[in-house]
Amino acid sequence: MHSCLMTIVIGPSLLLSGCAMRLIGIPLPISLAPVSVTLTTDAPIVSVEHSLVAGVVPAVGGDAPALGGDVPALAGSVPALDGSSPILGGDTPAIGGSSPALEGTLGLDGTDEYPIVAGVTANYPASSAQRECAVLAPFDTALSCSNFQMAFDNVDLTTSGGLQVKAYDGTEGPLQATLSNSVPVRRYRITEVADTSNNPAGTDTPVSIVELNGELYFTARNPDTVSKLYKVSAAGAVTQVSNTTNDQEIGDAVSAMTVFNGELYFRANNRNEITKLFKVNTAGNVVQVSNTSDSHVQDDYPQYMTEYRGELYFSALNASDQAKLFKLDTAGAITQISNTANNQGLGDGVTSLTVFDDHLYFGAFNRNAKAKIFKADSSGTVTQVSNTSGNQNTDDMGSL
Repeated sequence: MHSCLMTIVIGPSLLLSGCAMRLIGIPLPISLAPVSVTLTTDAPIVSVEHSLVAGVVPAVGGDAPALGGDVPALAGSVPALDGSSPILGGDTPAIGGSSPALEGTLGLDGTDEYPIVAGVTANYPASSAQRECAVLAPFDTALSCSNFQMAFDNVDLTTSGGLQVKAYDGTEGPLQATLSNSVPVRRYRITEVADTSNNPAGTDTPVSIVELNGELYFTARNPDTVSKLYKVSAAGAVTQVSNTTNDQEIGDAVSAMTVFNGELYFRANNRNEITKLFKVNTAGNVVQVSNTSDSHVQDDYPQYMTEYRGELYFSALNASDQAKLFKLDTAGAITQISNTANNQGLGDGVTSLTVFDDHLYFGAFNRNAKAKIFKADSSGTVTQVSNTSGNQNTDDMGSL
């Protein structure tokens, strides 16, 4: 870098020069700041803040529905012994599979450090001598640019935007420093929503989280440490929804939550601690839906709830305590669909409900008590699909 003198002439004109300017006898300070500073990191920077605000403690309550539910007539389609016997074959794949690299991003809990390696490169004017580089912001003490390694914590990442540092000539001090580029910081805030057990040191065990009509439903423990159904609104209000056992000290055993026709269906215990199908209707009330066993002291045990053609299909126990396929329409009527065993006193063993090609496929027993694949159409007709064993007295599937 070169320099020249700029002379101030007293008079009608001012002589100017295109080079660096200084007053005669008074040299201007030469900038020691880097021309540019580049900040790089070896991994994404993530800031996770845990809120210390306690979750909402809902009032003890919940809907205790009356004993009810639809009792379907004994019926169901009895399919003929049929099914396709496929040709022996099948593709044998090569042994392979991808082994993923060990990757992933670490997070913070507000106190733990987030280890990350950062590199800082400072570029100085070409004519200047090689200089020592040091880093200042956002840290309290200067750090060398070389072998630069540190641990960020949330204190360093509280400001909005990305992370930037300032680098300067370490031999002259930080009076003249240059700001680096900005490295993005992913910021997350974790806030406790609920304290259904009313015990900050205890566990609520929230599970089975389902969204319905802008609210989040979940099961959790109440202050008596038994499970009930709750919901949280968009505003953060937590409300106990169910009390199907009609006793705050007895769990409802809510499970198999399924949204159908704008309502939330689930399996739970009634006040006799017997499993039935319930729903939360559009008004927010809990109503018992099923009574397939025709007894309020005998389980229905509804499961495998699957929507098909605008109706809800599920396996449940009939009055003989045998599993059959049922369906629920939008009016609340329940109809027995299957009787693959051809005997109301024998279970069909319905399992694995799957919609395919506009039919409802499921595993069940034939009249010889052997596991086959069946399908039901929208009219309720059940047809045997598989006979892969080539024998109606041999299972196609594993034990149901």
